Parts: sequence; C-alpha cells; structure tokens
Amino acid sequence: MLVFMLARQQNDLLLSGKGVVIFNMELFVSVMQTSYSFYTLIRS
Repeated sequence: MLVFMLARQQNDLLLSGKGVVIFNMELFVSVMQTSYSFYTLIRS
C-alpha cells in the first residue's frame, strides 16, 4: 500500500544514505520488489 501511495506522488523523491547512495523512486520500488520476492521464496 505504501509503495502505491509513493508511486502516485508526482515529485521526485531523493533520499541520501550518508551521502553515498541516492535513493530515488525506481530504486526504492526495485528494493521492495526484490525483498518481497526473497520473503515469499523463504516462506515457501
């Protein structure tokens, strides 16, 4: 649900992780999808 709410936002979301990595919406969605895939793989 949170991903859909953030995906609807028109402004770019840029977060900096200690100045090393810049998280944008595409990276956030990719990380969330990969995490969910690993979660479902482990549960089954």
